[in-house]
Amino acid sequence: MKGVSIGDVVLITPDGAFDYLFNICLPWDDPVNLNRVPEDFVPLESWDPSDVHEVEFAYPPGGHVASGSIERLVFIL
Repeated sequence: MKGVSIGDVVLITPDGAFDYLFNICLPWDDPVNLNRVPEDFVPLESWDPSDVHEVEFAYPPGGHVASGSIERLVFIL
């Protein structure tokens, strides 16, 4: 495991931890997805890596960002 990757699908537990489910950009038989994807899973069609840009964060490695005001966050594609 290499940390968080583009396409990771996670649940955020009540205590704020990530509960990893699967990666939507990888095939069903990729080691990180084995026995984790839904039965009818189809990976996301290719995306252009040039659309992804690295940014400098003001947070140190191992740091975290949290907010007591966020109760539920839902992403809809």
